[in-house]
Amino acid sequence: MMKHNRLSFEILPHRPPENNTSQHQFRKELLQTQDKTLRSLVGMGSNLTVSLRYYYNPRFSKIKTYLLIHPLADSQTDELSEQVKALLTKGKLSKFFAVKQENTFSHFQPLTWVEFIGEVIKNEQFIEPHYYLPHFLESNLAHDMLDVWEVISRLDNRLVLEITFQTYHNLSDKSLCLNAIKETLTQLDKLTDTKDHLLSTTLALYQKYQQLYAINDLLQYNIKVLAENRGEASVVLQTLTEHATKDMANSKPCQIIIAKGEPGFSESLQATENVEISNSIQWSGWQKDFGQKLIREAIQPKKTGWARFGDGSLSLTAKPSLPSSGNSVPNPNPPGGSDIVLRGSSALAKFSSPPPARFVDLKPLSKLATAQELSGFFRVAVPRTILNQDMKANIPVANAEDLFKYYKSRLEEEPDTYRDRYIIGINDAGEPVISSWAETPHRLVAGVPGAGKTNFLNWVIFQFIYANPKGKIYIADFAGVDFNFLVKRLKANVEIITTIEECQQLVEKLHTEEYQRRMNLLNTHEVQNIQQLREEKVDIERTLWIIDEAADIASAKLDLKKQIENRLSEYARKGRKCGIHVIYCTQRPSSLIITDQVLDCCDERVVFRVSETVSELIAETTQAGRIPNAAIGRAFLKNLGGGDNNGFVNTPFIQVPVGKKVNVSDTLWQNCVNLSN
Repeated sequence: MMKHNRLSFEILPHRPPENNTSQHQFRKELLQTQDKTLRSLVGMGSNLTVSLRYYYNPRFSKIKTYLLIHPLADSQTDELSEQVKALLTKGKLSKFFAVKQENTFSHFQPLTWVEFIGEVIKNEQFIEPHYYLPHFLESNLAHDMLDVWEVISRLDNRLVLEITFQTYHNLSDKSLCLNAIKETLTQLDKLTDTKDHLLSTTLALYQKYQQLYAINDLLQYNIKVLAENRGEASVVLQTLTEHATKDMANSKPCQIIIAKGEPGFSESLQATENVEISNSIQWSGWQKDFGQKLIREAIQPKKTGWARFGDGSLSLTAKPSLPSSGNSVPNPNPPGGSDIVLRGSSALAKFSSPPPARFVDLKPLSKLATAQELSGFFRVAVPRTILNQDMKANIPVANAEDLFKYYKSRLEEEPDTYRDRYIIGINDAGEPVISSWAETPHRLVAGVPGAGKTNFLNWVIFQFIYANPKGKIYIADFAGVDFNFLVKRLKANVEIITTIEECQQLVEKLHTEEYQRRMNLLNTHEVQNIQQLREEKVDIERTLWIIDEAADIASAKLDLKKQIENRLSEYARKGRKCGIHVIYCTQRPSSLIITDQVLDCCDERVVFRVSETVSELIAETTQAGRIPNAAIGRAFLKNLGGGDNNGFVNTPFIQVPVGKKVNVSDTLWQNCVNLSN
């Protein structure tokens, strides 16, 4: 059960102020404030465990951020609680975040769904014959957690990212560790072989430990991921370590991932549930015999002659690849707590009777850090959708007119490809998602009625006409009402059919008037695609064929169905080179509705709200099946050709001039009037 003295806060980013403050300055102040908050929490006492957590559940397609505080001493619970709440809600952090205290701990207790735990620890190197190098966490203070946030937001399964720390208050173990650092430096100074290139690196490392760890507050830390999927745990940890630490030799920490049932799993899981620090996941190398070796016997100048036999030299293996649980046997000769001064002008105080230092005494270094080392990890992300609002004049994603005006320049940055590109929508990071007919010729659009499918088609048609005013659009609209305004009100270069019989006639007409003509042009000019034809000064536009409901074709008479599907398959396979592009739309994609030959050619799939089964079938994820009913226009984008566009995309609403109440001149479509005539 949850203990009464545990605090839970949800952290919600504020919108940036709408003034002239630059985005760079805003981000700089944001990161500095988080660093100061970390140090303030550290300074509140050794009886606090602080845990920053990102909780993701794909069912809600949302990441929530929490700060959990566990006071270890019940006698000071009330006082500490008030200090923490004042710091978070009244301090400078409140300029950037709304901090809401919660009375529930349900997201993190119990964590029965967790199948894998991945943890980040310092990069430890074990190098023969006498080097143990626990490298520092070289923090990247410019890290803002946005890349990690975006990776998590694309996952298919639940996940918790946890950054937990607690002030290290074991004076006896700290004394042992500092004594072992001193002994290591003393012995390394005796090594005079200048050909050993690792000697200077090792000396510098332990000198830095001696300088920093004797006089600073040290923190025990857990940086870990709890996940349902091993691959997702790995990619989150990898992204975190890449961005939270500097790109320098040996600065990147290592990750260990263990599965349910393996040693250390239960202990680590329970520590997360209780907001505690766990040391159960470690490199298995600490189980080796070298841990009990005396440092002064193991690190000695190389002996010659008969003396080289039986010298007790340490033989260390390469970095272990397996984790272990528990702690190694401590040094049986700990120093007295009163014999060492941990602070003062001297970096390392003297023992009255120093014990024989062993390598196991250095083991705590792998799980200890200063606040400076953890700064790059202790980050509360402000998503780009919030950060960029002031930089984009607060453009509402739902408005196609504002969206097109703002991002039209992005399309025109490359004049040679302008006619080939269009904006799908805005992703959850606030960035436009741009697609290309040249790179991705055919598309599948799926969604239940009312999810935004027809609106999206109108948005694509508008951009196609705008960029290709002479381009022909053929539409099989079996409902017969959705696209009439294109012909009647816009006088666009659009031909609409409404019956299966007309569809069969259309595919034959398309084959004769478009497909064959274009293939002949390619042969005549000895080129391979429409882009190369344009380079030969051939005036040619792309052709767009939209089938609004594929189920009507599937239910047609067998001979009509076969003729249509054969032509459709041909265009899907060969249309790319000659500039004929198919958009295949359906409410219920299945092998009965769309043939495998056509489906395989639709590399880009825009999937609005459907069932999870359908989402898995065409998008290879159930994400589209979890889109809320109210999220009209939201879709999951799957590009089988690769790239960075995979993920949720928010398509804009585009008003169409239907009926007499809406004039063309009052809509975005006025940009297309007379262009196609």
